[in-house]
Amino acid sequence: MNNTNSFVIYNASAGSGKTFALVKSYLLKILNHPSPDHYKHLLAITFTNKAVAEMKSRIVDTLVLFASESHENERPKMLDHIISESNLSEKEIRSRSKSILKHLLHHYAQFSVETIDHFNHRLIRTFARDLKLSHNFEVSLEVKDLIYQAVDQLIDLAGEDPEITEFLVAFALQKTDDDRSWDIAFDLRKTAMLLANENDVKHLSAFRDKPLNAFVSLQKKLKKKKKQLEDEIQQSGARIYNRFKVAGLESSHFYRKQAYVFFQNISNGDFDLNFDTQWQKSLSEKPLYPARVKDEIAQLIDAMVPEIEQAFLAIKQTRGQLALVDNLLRNLVPLATIQMVNKELEKIKISENILPISEFNAIIHQEIKNQPAPFIYERLGDRYRDFFIDEFQDTSELQWKNLIPLIDNALSQQFQGSGTGSLFLVGDAKQSIYRWRGGLPEQFIKLYSREHPFSIDLKEIKTLDSNYRSRQEIVEFNNEFFTYVANHFSNEDHRQLYIEGNEQQVKHESGGHVCIEFLPEETKDLNLEFNERIYFLIQGALEDGYKLNDICVLTRKKKEGVAISEFLLEKQIGVVSEETLLISNSVEVNAVVHLLELSIKPNNDEIKIELLAYLYEHFPIEETKHAFFKLHLPLSPAELFASLKEHLPAFNFEKFRQLPLYESCEYAVEEFGLNNGPNAFLLSFMELVHNFSLTKETGVASFLQFWAMEKERASIAANENTNAVKVMTIHKAKGLEFPMVIFPYADLDVYKEIDGTAWYPVEEEDFGELLIQYNKDVANYGVFGEQLVEDRRSILQLDNLNLLYVAMTRAEHRLYVLSKFVSFKEPPTNFAHYFEGFLQETGQWEEGKNVYEFGAPVPLINGLKKETIIPNPISYLVSSPEAHQIKFVGAHYESADPESVRFGNLLHEAMAAIEKLIDVDPVLEDFASQLKHDPVVQNKLEQTVRAIVDHRDLLPLFMEEDLVFNEREIITPDAIVRPDRINIHSGDQVTIIDYKTGTPSEDHEHQINGYAMALSAMGYEVKNRFLVYSYGEEISINKL
Repeated sequence: MNNTNSFVIYNASAGSGKTFALVKSYLLKILNHPSPDHYKHLLAITFTNKAVAEMKSRIVDTLVLFASESHENERPKMLDHIISESNLSEKEIRSRSKSILKHLLHHYAQFSVETIDHFNHRLIRTFARDLKLSHNFEVSLEVKDLIYQAVDQLIDLAGEDPEITEFLVAFALQKTDDDRSWDIAFDLRKTAMLLANENDVKHLSAFRDKPLNAFVSLQKKLKKKKKQLEDEIQQSGARIYNRFKVAGLESSHFYRKQAYVFFQNISNGDFDLNFDTQWQKSLSEKPLYPARVKDEIAQLIDAMVPEIEQAFLAIKQTRGQLALVDNLLRNLVPLATIQMVNKELEKIKISENILPISEFNAIIHQEIKNQPAPFIYERLGDRYRDFFIDEFQDTSELQWKNLIPLIDNALSQQFQGSGTGSLFLVGDAKQSIYRWRGGLPEQFIKLYSREHPFSIDLKEIKTLDSNYRSRQEIVEFNNEFFTYVANHFSNEDHRQLYIEGNEQQVKHESGGHVCIEFLPEETKDLNLEFNERIYFLIQGALEDGYKLNDICVLTRKKKEGVAISEFLLEKQIGVVSEETLLISNSVEVNAVVHLLELSIKPNNDEIKIELLAYLYEHFPIEETKHAFFKLHLPLSPAELFASLKEHLPAFNFEKFRQLPLYESCEYAVEEFGLNNGPNAFLLSFMELVHNFSLTKETGVASFLQFWAMEKERASIAANENTNAVKVMTIHKAKGLEFPMVIFPYADLDVYKEIDGTAWYPVEEEDFGELLIQYNKDVANYGVFGEQLVEDRRSILQLDNLNLLYVAMTRAEHRLYVLSKFVSFKEPPTNFAHYFEGFLQETGQWEEGKNVYEFGAPVPLINGLKKETIIPNPISYLVSSPEAHQIKFVGAHYESADPESVRFGNLLHEAMAAIEKLIDVDPVLEDFASQLKHDPVVQNKLEQTVRAIVDHRDLLPLFMEEDLVFNEREIITPDAIVRPDRINIHSGDQVTIIDYKTGTPSEDHEHQINGYAMALSAMGYEVKNRFLVYSYGEEISINKL
């Protein structure tokens, strides 16, 4: 076996086979170990569910190939790599693959390939008590909705809390004084979103305990300082302006009147000043007057130049300070309200028992940052020995800091049979495009270049320098182009990143085509021209043998993609995009929603019109549309549907209104015949309704509020076999590849930032820094402002050129870049400049030429070979309770009284939440809160739970480090069974526990024996079976 370092970093450019390398490293680890269950000591982390599914699939599929006796088509390339790097024979690999597969498929839950969020979720669930969290909290992915809800609750306090009311009213008045909308909700929401941004949370922590009056006091100081600075500027300007008047100088004596008007405006209190005019830049070098003025006037002005220059520089500096104070004041109230919003957010989290996913990293970090051997990782630290991290450039600072102790613990230990632990880390800083959600490319650059966070000394850097994705012409163009781009980075680390990262070796033959096209300057309607060029390129590709689903259009902005999709659809070109996949696009879904809306707003004519329009379009109605509407619009809903009995004979609107939410939707689907054919939109909608029905608020009104927010993002998964052009943003395309890529609107300003914010140091008492809006004028605020702008421009340059890199490296065969012509001079500031500059440097630029090609488009003879999966479309199956012929009984007995049933359910729910002894107290505390109005049941539940976990036969099962599954379903050939508790011991032995609240019965023994048979069929040895019966506060154990 080849020696390898414990810490290996793969620096992997686009298309270089990073997933292959990661899977190979994973397979080497599990195949080199003699135990078939060694995979359970490996943890692979990536950042999307799709990436998780791909990696799991590759590992399992490869093991299946290895386990095969023969390879019908060709020998897997991975097999040769494994043989070469492991020194195992093919026979040994086949044998071990079979053993691993068998064990893995029977213990799939221990196959730890997961997202970082899923891993953090497991940690927090496991240690909920230590983290002071409810054991049964729900995770909220919609952080934005929670924050908006918190802002709305804060605004609702206006009128109730005098201090908050005064503060918010003052802010509204301040906005109107600044000629902005008085509506404060927009500003408060925008600033409150900083609570969800990991990069800002560390700054916000300094304000956690700041009272509102501290901000009020600071606001008064800043306003006073603003007045002082304004007076200072006005006095300086008035002094020079008065000198002009005393000397008899007029505006006509100055070149274009500029200097005269500048000081005149200041003396009049106008501080909206421009400091970037030509006279200011050449103040001490060129005269301030035109050549036509008389000599005596020229001499007067020349004599005043030193005084003018001194005053101008003082005004410029003071104006910069004034701009800073203005900026601070504009953002002070929203900043002050963040902690108030956070308090409202905490109330929501407690009342709804939810935890925003954005808080995972901070919660874990808060618990472990001061711990040399973090207790939170004790259990998992003994389990995981080898780590694999994909897409490291997307890892946030806190995510990495949280992983370091766990990884360091593994790297510094010697494990029996497998040596020390290891870390395999893969990333590409050039593909880091998620800074806005915490991803830091600088973290990866530092890690592979100079930083070493672990106690071991050695790390190995491996560069994956071959491109397996794109044809020769595309690889060579990108190598040359991005090497040119590298020379324009202001940051040396960024420059080296692009120089070293664009020396890719070609692995595919020629046949690629790159085309850079600039729209003519005289183009009047750029959007229309871009759309028509895209349509033309698609038609050409179809003529060359490509299919629609071979083509992807990438855009920077979502609205550009929407416009392109609409244009192509008008041209009868099929499109798959984020917008076309929205559930809300379905007329069937909207029909159900309109019915729900009508049930709570029966007199709303707008809703009626929408519903009547659907009915008219989908039922054979003979009268004219106008007559149909005129007849039915005045009717009540009950009367309306009574008049439509011919088309909807069984639909009863009153029954629809009285049914629970999910059942009412199913009833509508069935009676309206919405499920007559396959409908993925309807299936997804009903799943959404079902999931909502499981929450606390299950009413129609609550669901419609939920739908109002969810309909803009709830979508179905795209079918890969749909023959349609894919239209997506560059961010969505990361990690994907397409035979042909079209990239329009390739003229993004590299340094432009919309609604940027920054933290600026201040010398105010108790405030170390404050929030400001970021723009280029920040450079005028002082030395720190200059450095801030320089650093921010460097970050913006890297982030936006990374975006360009991702867009340019998705294509396999054809890459078309469409830009508008922008006059160019060094240094480049937008994508179009970079393309033109590159063409100039390589001697290919020609004035008046708009199209530049590299390689040539090669028609496909037999199309592209793709693995085709034919989907089996399914209709939504309505399953109404009346059709089931099911009789519902108590938990175990038909004669069980309601109180016994209720207590049995509570006991099962409590025990399902308890895996170890440390879970008992927090679980009982939660139930004590739920049952505070029923102390008798609460006390009985506590006594029963403690009697179970303290029983001499059961106590060891709650203390040992077993793998525990509570209420976990097992699929058998005959049924789905669900034991109450399974303890998996070492050596694949198991103990089964089932809790009962009735009297003993043979049925109970048959039931638990059935569980034992299912587990035996999975390869486990059943060690013990316990039937636990509770009688009041006492229990008895039946050990089988």
